[in-house]
Parts: sequence; C-alpha cells; structure tokens
Amino acid sequence: MLSCLAYTCILPAQHLAADTADNAITIRNAVNAYHQYVFPETNLYNGSEYVDYAYTIHEGIPFFETSRFSLGTVEYDNMVYRQVPLLFDEVKEAVIIQDVSGRNKIQLNTEKVTGFSLLNHQFVKLLPDSSGKLYMRPGFYDVLYRGNIRVYKKQTKTVQESITMTEGLKRRIDEQNVFFIKKGSTFYNVRNKRDVLNITKDRKKEIQQYIKRNRLNVRREKDKALPQIAAYYDQLTNK
Repeated sequence: MLSCLAYTCILPAQHLAADTADNAITIRNAVNAYHQYVFPETNLYNGSEYVDYAYTIHEGIPFFETSRFSLGTVEYDNMVYRQVPLLFDEVKEAVIIQDVSGRNKIQLNTEKVTGFSLLNHQFVKLLPDSSGKLYMRPGFYDVLYRGNIRVYKKQTKTVQESITMTEGLKRRIDEQNVFFIKKGSTFYNVRNKRDVLNITKDRKKEIQQYIKRNRLNVRREKDKALPQIAAYYDQLTNK
C-alpha cells in the first residue's frame, strides 16, 4: 500500500489536472494519507539552515509582504506539499520553511522548487526567454493573470547601506518591480501603455478604448491594470 501511495504522491501537478473530478479527489486523498503516514517528511526538511538577517535591516523587510510565516503550498522535488508555513526571501530568492520543532528556519534548495503559493499569490520559476530577444532574470515570478496570454511580475529586493555621522551604518531594502506579458512563446517587457498596445496590436483599437473607458493607468498601476487588460484581450480573441 505504501508503494502505491508513494507513486501517487510524485505525480506531476499537470497530470492531476487532467484527471476526472472523481479521480482527482481519490488522488488527493491518497496524497494526504501518504503525507500523514511519513510525517515528518525528510524530503521536504533536507534544505540548509537559514540564517535570519532581517533584524539587521532598519527600513523595509527582505520577505514577500510579511516577515511572519503564512500557510502555503510548495512544489518541491516533484512533490506537492500543502498547508506548509512559508516565507519568501526576495533578496536571496529563497523559499523558507520551519523545521519540525518550529524553532528553526530551513532554506529549501532553490533548484528543486518548481513553484509555490503564498498569501493568495502564485509563484512559478521562470528562466530567461529562450528566443534571446529579452533579458529576464531567472527566478520566481508572481502570476498575475493566467489565460491565453499571461501576466507576470518580478519583484526584486536588494539591501542598500549608507553611513551617516549621526546614525552610523543604516541598512534598508530597495525594491524594484518588472512586469512581463507572455504571448505565444515570447515574453514582452511592459513599462507603459504603448508597450501594451504593441503587444495587443491585433486588437489595438478595442484595447485602447477599454483602457480609456476604465481609466486604467498602466504606468503607475500595473498590478491592477495589466490583469484586467489581459482578461479583456482574451475575451476579444476567444470570440
């Protein structure tokens, strides 16, 4: 029985999606039973010790949104683990979990992390555009919209240091955000409305009217505007 459960547990996520609803439920129950049987799961807890440096930062945090652990899902070494306390260190590009005792932090092997969900955001690992036309920093990207075209956000954090006569050494987090739209097999960097209209030029007039009608500010509010525009473009092209 154990071997059967173990086999079920390592099925890739895309295979699960292809099953019928009944089969998907059966598989999910088997996976949950397997996780409970082998807890604590040594495969998940085999990362390296994470040395916390957040207390040395005077302004900002190195983590995604919060410095507190939040329950999430991580796909690690071809297995999906749910309800796992997670942190995402955006400076080190590292997914952090707690050890079994809950007292220490473990940094997962980034090479084995395919993706994860945290705080209602879905992150996937992307590599540079294979066409060579666009430089994309390899790493985890926040999926803002997933349809016929896709919208990704890359939030990068770095630690900046400065020294003043009055306060001495100060360390702060600097944050940079880059957005991409994937159409077909190509990724396009999006900086402004012109970029969006170039990407959707086959429906340029309708997209332009939609942006104006909904008062979308692509330059300043990409998080809000780009998913809406992408969804509308899909609606137009699916007719």
